[in-house]
Amino acid sequence: MEALTIDLHLNGKKKKFSTPNFITGALFRTAVEIVEDFESNDPERFHTSAQTEFICNVFGNKFTAEEFDTGIDARLLTKTIFATAQYVIGNIAEASNILNPETAEEAEPGE
Repeated sequence: MEALTIDLHLNGKKKKFSTPNFITGALFRTAVEIVEDFESNDPERFHTSAQTEFICNVFGNKFTAEEFDTGIDARLLTKTIFATAQYVIGNIAEASNILNPETAEEAEPGE
């Protein structure tokens, strides 16, 4: 299965993180809940501590919740959480499209 990758800016350097080959099925339920949070359009359900911990777990705990919060570009935060949840529930192409836009208008901030 294709890995999902994200970039975090840690210690002054851009670091790439990829999902491991195996993601436990226990994360599926959390992913569904996160998708529901985002689809509710309730801003209070965006970027919760549980969602940050979910991201850390999906990426094999290669970084901490604090490192994710400080290392992710704020303009990509919600997009990254939503795309990761989509990836875990099996919408791999959609997740990839969310994180890797094809057009210049949707290019990553700062690039």
